[in-house]
Amino acid sequence: MVLTMSKKKEAIDTIIDNIFKLDNPKIDDSRKQIITDFVVGAINGDEPVSDLVLNANLDDNTKGVIAYILTNFRLVKIDIDSNEIQAKSFFLNTIIGIERKIINDYEQFSISFQNGSFGLRYSLKDQNFTKFFQQIDQVRSS
Repeated sequence: MVLTMSKKKEAIDTIIDNIFKLDNPKIDDSRKQIITDFVVGAINGDEPVSDLVLNANLDDNTKGVIAYILTNFRLVKIDIDSNEIQAKSFFLNTIIGIERKIINDYEQFSISFQNGSFGLRYSLKDQNFTKFFQQIDQVRSS
């Protein structure tokens, strides 16, 4: 899949819109250009395939937004809080393992890479998470 420049821009605009739609916490609109530039830099010319944007606890004392962006080569994780933006990038060909488990009414998903790992726990009722992680498997195997 090769995206035209307008389709790449459209995909990035959708990610940015998803970040600024969230309201717990709400990211200050004055940071929109900074965050847009950061996302473009983090994607670094790759083709966005899918994204998952959600409010989350970034650590014990910090609420913010996490954006997972699946590209044709990498999985990019961007953490945004009221002061800071951080990105981690994992090449899909470095995935060591993917683990899923169900705990009560939640599904837990963990992905291990050669240079780190991350996971999410979410309600079984929310199929957006499951769909996103299935897309990781599909892009990785193509």
